[in-house]
Amino acid sequence: MVYELSEDMRKVYLGFGLDLQRFNADGTWRLPMPARYVIDDSSIIRWSNVSPDHTVRPDPAETIAFIRELLG
Repeated sequence: MVYELSEDMRKVYLGFGLDLQRFNADGTWRLPMPARYVIDDSSIIRWSNVSPDHTVRPDPAETIAFIRELLG
């Protein structure tokens, strides 16, 4: 999962000397979205957390609690 930076954010990045388009192999202004998944042994996603904000991440304790509940 990825998101594409807006024109305004591209200018901010370039202002800091970060040319994401140059670093991406496909020449885009895309960044991956942080994500966490819990997948069971049948390959079914039982829990997920995805955010376009790289600073928003689930608490590891939340993920562990879900896994413990899943294993019950």
